[in-house]
Amino acid sequence: MIMQSSSLPGIGSFGASGKGDARRPLHTLRRLLAEGWDLVQPIFVRPQWSALDDQAMALHFVLQRDHATRLITLPETRAVLRFVRQRAWKVQGR
Repeated sequence: MIMQSSSLPGIGSFGASGKGDARRPLHTLRRLLAEGWDLVQPIFVRPQWSALDDQAMALHFVLQRDHATRLITLPETRAVLRFVRQRAWKVQGR
């Protein structure tokens, strides 16, 4: 299995750099899903590694397509939570 980590530049890891960046990670997730990547549930919620505040949380999405696996980490924002809720995806860790 090939594992592509979201910590690589341009793959989909986003820090807590502010609200202005909130649309970019969600756009990346939407694009990957539209390209045929499948979500592996559940989505894991854990403390955001790059945040200075221990209370900042991130959602970890595992995506698979063919024989490839990707991990996309998104900051816990209202937009991301709404996106997950609208699709009734399972979330673990909250």
